[in-house]
Amino acid sequence: MSSNGNHSSDDARFAALSQRVSGIETSVQGLANQFASFVAKLDERQRTPRGLIVSIAVAVLAYVTTIGGLAYAPVWAGIGRLETANKRKYRTPRQRWPLSLTEW
Repeated sequence: MSSNGNHSSDDARFAALSQRVSGIETSVQGLANQFASFVAKLDERQRTPRGLIVSIAVAVLAYVTTIGGLAYAPVWAGIGRLETANKRKYRTPRQRWPLSLTEW
């Protein structure tokens, strides 16, 4: 059985969760309304807004490029480590002992 203290803390957590969910619902509904107004403006003009399409495409391309670069950075680092290890492992004997006459 839960005591009265647990019941009030559960009510407080439920109220906080309910407030968060209602805030998310409000923001999603706001985005939906903005998208609907954008579509309505496009329908009113009956012509293709090439400038808007190009600017959105550039923004999406920049976003995808940034995310791709961040995702591929560890791969580049691993390739660099492997290349360095291969250079150390497969050196020719002359490369292992690069002594010149001044070092004798």
